[in-house]
Amino acid sequence: MELIRRGKARTRVGLDIGKSSVKLVELSGGPDKPSLVAAGVKRIDGASGGAAVAIKALADELGVSSKEAVISVSGSSLIVRLITMPRMGRDELASAIRFETEKFIPFDIND
Repeated sequence: MELIRRGKARTRVGLDIGKSSVKLVELSGGPDKPSLVAAGVKRIDGASGGAAVAIKALADELGVSSKEAVISVSGSSLIVRLITMPRMGRDELASAIRFETEKFIPFDIND
């Protein structure tokens, strides 16, 4: 993974979303000499919004500045599919992803 562009060091976030916690690490620099910017773990509380709330809280606590992330998701219910989409607007993309997702998920998409 290349972390250097135009001579300027970039930061990237690594995010691991598990069943009971999220783990986040932010690295800066190149592949030869990455440096740790921030790292942390936050438990997922299903009663207060789940993983999305935990990720946002952890990123805020750590002061994460990177807009690029490498994400890992695990679990027995995980379904991974690669789909190719044409360029489109944000709203159109959200509808298209929902439509494509319904083809592969064997239960109600709203669940």
